[in-house]
Formats: sequence, structure tokens, C-alpha cells
Amino acid sequence: MFYWIYMQNKLNEKLSDRVSHLYFGSGEEKTKGEVLVDGVKYYYKIQGWDLCKKEMSGYGFIKKYYPVPEFLTIVRIDDIKGAVISIYDETIGENKGLLVDIFSRGVFTGDEKEEVLKIIDFYSLVFEKTFTKSMHSASDIFFIDRIKTRIERFYDEFFIKKTEEIKNFNLNGFNVKLETGKVLSDIKEFFKDKKETWCIISQCDPNDLNIGTKPIIFDYLAGGTNPLMAEFATLFWYSIAQGQYLSLKYNKESFHGHERMFSFQSELVVNNGDMSFYVADSRKYFLIGYINKIVQPLYEKALEEDNWVSWYDEFKNYLAMKIIGVFDVSKMEQSDMLLSLGFLQFFYDLKVKEPNDLIRIIEKL
Repeated sequence: MFYWIYMQNKLNEKLSDRVSHLYFGSGEEKTKGEVLVDGVKYYYKIQGWDLCKKEMSGYGFIKKYYPVPEFLTIVRIDDIKGAVISIYDETIGENKGLLVDIFSRGVFTGDEKEEVLKIIDFYSLVFEKTFTKSMHSASDIFFIDRIKTRIERFYDEFFIKKTEEIKNFNLNGFNVKLETGKVLSDIKEFFKDKKETWCIISQCDPNDLNIGTKPIIFDYLAGGTNPLMAEFATLFWYSIAQGQYLSLKYNKESFHGHERMFSFQSELVVNNGDMSFYVADSRKYFLIGYINKIVQPLYEKALEEDNWVSWYDEFKNYLAMKIIGVFDVSKMEQSDMLLSLGFLQFFYDLKVKEPNDLIRIIEKL
């Protein structure tokens, strides 16, 4: 036991030295990449030390339910930052191995559909086993915490006034009138108090770059018990606009090694103030399949125990935080700001009875 601890400490020292050299010595301060130590290839991600510790904790939780890299450790690289390090998964490579790479092939036929359905089935099994009511949420860092750290910092009264002066416009045929002030007020009210709701075990960041087709799951910062609607809202927005448009413009570096997706960036057309935004059929297929196989069945299961009337109120508020709490929408290009706020307003005002009702909306986008 002591020998294992000794060897682990020696390995961590080597990893820390090597990653620190790459980060500080390259002149580029690369926050993600690969490193070779003792003939073994590792993947590293640099972030604040507190976040490293939180991610290590999430990994310990997630690996009980999901396939994850066989080894993960954290090392300090200075007084503030650390690195999360795992053995590099060789199924991941240049434009291969991740869900994003399926969406960037340029075709979406039988093989691609089978691959995304395999991912959906895999999530369905875990969610079915872990579906329960809880007040705990490991993903507060993405939602409640961001009310103060992002929402209140990003959006002041000047921004609210400016957006509410914009005339009605059409977004993919849906008429939108921005009421940014009211929406922001309602979001803050929703996240003011903890609520018991239906939850699952997840890492609550199910984007294309965190899901391997093996399958394998990456990024454990919010690993643990999370509201189903937080998980669903995250995947929903990534499928509609973030994964194939906004992240490609405002978080380009995250696609390192998977740059083929830039060739399939969605198109936003503005004509006389009205907007037309293309949502890829492949993403609609994935999202509709996710609703049919996961969200709707779990919603119906919840109804057997209580009348889950709050499901859409939860969904739209978690969705709102993904739309305006990831990027600072106020600093986007005007058209992208209106795209984001337009979808926010549309889904915030929408009245639906059950998750399946969202499918007809998705089909019209």
C-alpha cells in the first residue's frame, strides 16, 4: 500500500513538472493537451485548484455509473492553478471518437443514426436506475452560482432597456417580443431557493465534446445527483444552437482536434429584422430521440408518484441559464444576441403540457 502511494506521488510529480513546462514554458499557456510520461500518453486540462478538487470528487461519483478513463488524478502547477490528468483514450483522435465527430461527417444515415441511438440508450439505462427525488444538485456551479457570478454582472439596466426597445421580430417563423427584464427577474426568483425535484446521476454537461462514441464520458465538474431538467436543458440548447453555431464562434479553442465541425457551422440569416436559423437534421434526430426514449418515459414514471406540473418551469429556467449564463450575450454580435434572446423569450413564454410536445416545436425549427 505504501509503495503504491509512493509510486503514485512520484508519477504525480512527473506529471506536474511536465504539464507546468508545457503551460508556462511554451509561451502559449495551453490549457488542454496531451503529454507523454514514462511512455504513457495522458490528457490534461488546466483550471483553478478548487475546480480540480471538485472535478476529482465528481469523477469518483460518476465512475460508479458511467464508463470513464481508467485513471484520473489532479496535480498543482502553481499556487492558484492545477491540472486534471487522465490516461489518454486512444479511441479519441483527429476528428474521431466524440459525438461532435458524428455530427461533422457531412452525412447522417443508418450508421450515424445507430451510433447516436446507442448513446441515448446508454444514458437511458443510467437515468432509469438513478431516477429519484432530491433537493441536492451537484450542478449548482452551472446554475445557482452563476446568478451572481454571471447574470448580475453581465446584464445591467442599460442592456435590459436596449433590448426591450427592439421591435417584434420573427425567429424561424415564431413571433418574438423581448421582455428581458421580466425574464431575468423570474430567473433570479426561480433560483433563489432550493427545491426538491426529480433527479438523476449525471455530469450535467452533456455536450458533443464530453461524450465519446465508445461510449465514454468526460468532464466531471458537476458529477453527482442533478435535476433531470438541468441535464435535459443543457443538451437541448447545445443541440439547438450552441454546439453547431455559438461555441464555434465564441469558444473556438474547445474544438481542438475536432476542427472539421467548423465546416458545418449553422447559418443565421437576417432579413429586414427577421431571423432564420438552421438547425441540422442530425441534431433534431438526436434531440427528438432523447425526448422519446429518456425524458418522456421518466416524466410518465414521475407522474405515477406525483403530479409533476413544475417540469416545464424547471426546464425553461435551466434552459435560460444555458442561453445567457455560458457566454455574455450582451457582448455578442447583434444578430447572435438577438438569436439567443429570441430563443430565450420564445421558450420562456411557451406553454406545453408534457415533454413530447416539444417535438413539434423542434420539427418546425
